[in-house]
Amino acid sequence: MELREVVAGRSSNGTPLFDSTCPDCGRVKLVDRRRIGKPCMPCANRRRSTHGLSNHPLYKLLKGVEVRCKYPSASNYQHYGARGITVCDEWANDPASFVAWALSNGYREGLDLDRIDVNGPYSPENCRFISHQVNSQLRRNARCTREKAAMVKNLLAGGKRMADVAREVGVPYMTVWHIQKGNTWTNS
Repeated sequence: MELREVVAGRSSNGTPLFDSTCPDCGRVKLVDRRRIGKPCMPCANRRRSTHGLSNHPLYKLLKGVEVRCKYPSASNYQHYGARGITVCDEWANDPASFVAWALSNGYREGLDLDRIDVNGPYSPENCRFISHQVNSQLRRNARCTREKAAMVKNLLAGGKRMADVAREVGVPYMTVWHIQKGNTWTNS
């Protein structure tokens, strides 16, 4: 048996309206086709405002992670969502659980959220907080390794020019500059 929607009325601009029951409060209202079966506006607003974390820095961090994993229009989607990286249901459905996990697992301002297994999901078992410097060194597209950084330091100590060192070691000039200034690879 096929269910057909019956036009129950029209809006002031002529849009067809249909009877729809709110799944939260049970109230029947006239709505346009896009809102059939969805909560009425008071119930939708109540759902949106339950966690109270909208201005928390960890909530914003979680939302950024979700965007790059879910939405193809996000600028970093090809490095996350397109590769199958996801956010676990626990964090996606309950931002307060992510905030609680982060606060009990080493979060401090200035640290980055890192996945231990770069091909794994964002989940409590696979995430940690590390410094931005270390996180930069662990990137999949990092051009410098611990061994190359040590070579750069040795060649610079021997008096070679930065441009020559970059060419010889096979790293970008700015990587050599940052190593020489002590901005990165200080732990090699």
